[in-house]
Amino acid sequence: MQLDELTTEINQQVSAATGKIEEVAERLGEIEKNLTGKEKWDIGVKDTLIQLLDNQKFLQEKITDLEGRSRRNNIRIYGIPENAEGSSMLRYVEHMILTELGDNVGLRGEGSLGIERAHRSLGPQPPAGAPPRSTVLRFLQFNIKEKILHAAWKKPICVQEKRVYFDHDYAENVQQRRKEYTPIKKALKEKRIRFQTPLTRMRVHFDSGTVTYSTAEDAAEDLKRRGFTVGPLSLRRSKDITVESINKLLPWSTAGTQRAGNAHNCQESAREKLKVFRRPASQDAIIMDE
Repeated sequence: MQLDELTTEINQQVSAATGKIEEVAERLGEIEKNLTGKEKWDIGVKDTLIQLLDNQKFLQEKITDLEGRSRRNNIRIYGIPENAEGSSMLRYVEHMILTELGDNVGLRGEGSLGIERAHRSLGPQPPAGAPPRSTVLRFLQFNIKEKILHAAWKKPICVQEKRVYFDHDYAENVQQRRKEYTPIKKALKEKRIRFQTPLTRMRVHFDSGTVTYSTAEDAAEDLKRRGFTVGPLSLRRSKDITVESINKLLPWSTAGTQRAGNAHNCQESAREKLKVFRRPASQDAIIMDE
């Protein structure tokens, strides 16, 4: 009798344990299913973000190119003291160029330069002691602009005993990239080594030969290997979103064939889910009205 009771009790405990195991297995199956869905979601978001990043990079390059073409007839002058132009910047720079460079470019007389407009760069007037704002000139003819620019590079021009510099009017993105070379230029000038900076590159004329660098990081690294002392670089691009940062944020990945087969479906799924974060058109109108 006691054996029967013991057997019954053991069977009940086994049944209870079996039920718990089945419950745990079911929950594990749900968790695995959810994790699989999350992996697909992360892969879809990752692929979509990378695609958007590539599109953004392509469009930014196109915008920079178009902006550069729209500035082909412009010259930017650095160093003209604030308020030195009086009531008319156009008349001031025209007189300065004709006086300093007129003989070199073969132009004389008011209006012969064909300056369409001249103005300070946009922004508030800097405080006393700060560098003055640059001056932008737009010429009607590209060949006259080129003559003046090359003549200004060969002859130093001073205003109020301070040197002014002439250069192309680059697009904003190109200007930022060129500023990154400032510590490198300083190091090269100290060693009296000639260099050039075409657009966003740097060409350095070493005694051993000419070397061209595509980025300030490459130039700084090579100069340090050559024994130069280069100050810290100011790289604003380091804050941009990159593919590497997306990979760190969403590390999910699958085998090549599986990912290639599901890429389109994952992207479509991610786009549908990202619609939740879009702002309604009516809300955009309210923000614009404000």
